[in-house]
Amino acid sequence: MTVVVLSNTASADTFPVRKYTDGTIAIVSNHTQITGSRTAIRGDLWLSKMNGKGGYLMGTIANTRTLNDTLVSIKAQLRPVKICVENNTKSALFNFTTNEYFECICKAGWMGQDCAMPLPDIGEALFRIDASEFTNATATWLPMSGQTMLKSSGQIESAEYEGRKCVQFNADEDYIEWDLNIGPTAMPILTLAVDVYVSSTPNNLGWLFGDENGGCDRYILLHDNRVGSNRTGASCKSMNQWDSPPVKVKAWNSIVAFYNQTAQTSYIYVNGEKSKVLSANHDEGNGKLRLGSPWGGHTTDSCVAKALVYDFEFTSEQVIAFSLESDFPPPPHDYCAGSSHRYWRLRLTLYAFAYNVKEIQFFSDIARYDDTQSTIAEPWSGTNSLHVKENCINSAQYGGHGCDRAFDNNIDSWWSNWAAGSGNMSWIGMDFETPQKVSHVRFMNGRDLDSNQGHVMVVEFSDDELTWTEWTGERIVTQPKEQSQTSTSRTNTWQEVISKCSVPNRNPSYTHYPKACVGGHNIEKHTGKTVEQCKEICSAMSNCVAFEFGVAYGGGGGYQAGDCQPQSSASRNCNGYWYNLDLYVKY
Repeated sequence: MTVVVLSNTASADTFPVRKYTDGTIAIVSNHTQITGSRTAIRGDLWLSKMNGKGGYLMGTIANTRTLNDTLVSIKAQLRPVKICVENNTKSALFNFTTNEYFECICKAGWMGQDCAMPLPDIGEALFRIDASEFTNATATWLPMSGQTMLKSSGQIESAEYEGRKCVQFNADEDYIEWDLNIGPTAMPILTLAVDVYVSSTPNNLGWLFGDENGGCDRYILLHDNRVGSNRTGASCKSMNQWDSPPVKVKAWNSIVAFYNQTAQTSYIYVNGEKSKVLSANHDEGNGKLRLGSPWGGHTTDSCVAKALVYDFEFTSEQVIAFSLESDFPPPPHDYCAGSSHRYWRLRLTLYAFAYNVKEIQFFSDIARYDDTQSTIAEPWSGTNSLHVKENCINSAQYGGHGCDRAFDNNIDSWWSNWAAGSGNMSWIGMDFETPQKVSHVRFMNGRDLDSNQGHVMVVEFSDDELTWTEWTGERIVTQPKEQSQTSTSRTNTWQEVISKCSVPNRNPSYTHYPKACVGGHNIEKHTGKTVEQCKEICSAMSNCVAFEFGVAYGGGGGYQAGDCQPQSSASRNCNGYWYNLDLYVKY
């Protein structure tokens, strides 16, 4: 590799290549050019602002392996920008397509959209335990606040999830008690706060932290089928009314529950989202604080990193501060908040005859996003959805199956384009009347029909309903869903996408391997496709690295011509002639 440094005449002070005491090597010059037939930059690339000019990666870098045909976004150390407070901000993302900055990333001690708000002091906890203080050999967990541990029951052990230490509670006999009375007489104002990794929801009654002796006392419920469709709550009082969001499964959760016996009110925050404030007159309990199951059949499958008790109510800012101080691992998805526009829609890239959509939900945040795509679709009763069915828009509709049926909170009704429209485009969306930020979209396909599966759907926005732009998030590949299910036996799951910091590669290239296939890594088979349609399907799926395509070779395998089988592996290890398959590998 050749490094060409163009600069003014060098002196001892301004020689272009400098080495600092911390080991950093810098090239300081007016112009620096790096050329070579093969050039690699490993690690983080930091572009900083000097003399009022920002750092840019130019399109003149030829033959560069990138994730996109054009450079869409970079992560740069932040210098003064329009929306972020410079001294309080660690970094931000800039989108060169829209010339907009995404959300600021605040330094420690700061919060808010522009990092202008100081992170509030939460205050001193009356009780605090941290997984770092747990002793495995004796299952001893002594509070940092000095209370006496009264009892440890079951097989309680420490574990680690996503790099964070925690203590597991996954059986009815798994619990620890401490000498602290959190009853309404001893503590009229109470806040319980936990950081917990939820591995699964093994039953209908998963209780985690509090004090309970019967009659619905103060206890955090991770999953209880009696307190609302999302199953979380600050207690079993006010059955089916909490309207709080569900916990995220196979993920870390920050939970804050509040109880005011004087006002007889209570509510819960799950991952920063607040439930309704309900009337709740709680009973006294046993006079002991417990972590784990209070009764038989009430176990969680969870791992607790820390649990705290306060004798005052958190402000909304303190709830955010608690979540930020939880030091959760970064999410596994490259998320950035969406931009604000009046019109949003979902559009099929190819027209589909007799196409149906059950339900669509737009959200301004990703509090309810499940990257495992395993959330069972239930009627929605939350407050942070954006859509209003009366404001829906669509390309056309069949009879009474209008677009409002896809926004009516009924999982079993649907919008249909059958026998409607010009036949060259199918789309459905929402006129929000004022610009709205959309960061998360949930989608439910209409029916379990071949005509409803294997279509690519894009999320688009517009400010005039004439010119539409695809968002920076991923696309949806439609999956077959049961047409009608009862409320007690639902299995249909949401398909979910979120806005991204950088545009995924919409048009990757593929290498064709005739009579080749992959063993044991099937994702979802779609029938009756062309090679180009199968390429579009695989390109829209972040977990698809290759696809098998059915060819009539006359082999004894079960695949048919036109079968499209996306793969999570590109390892060529089976006989494509026998299975009637060719393999196309993404690169």
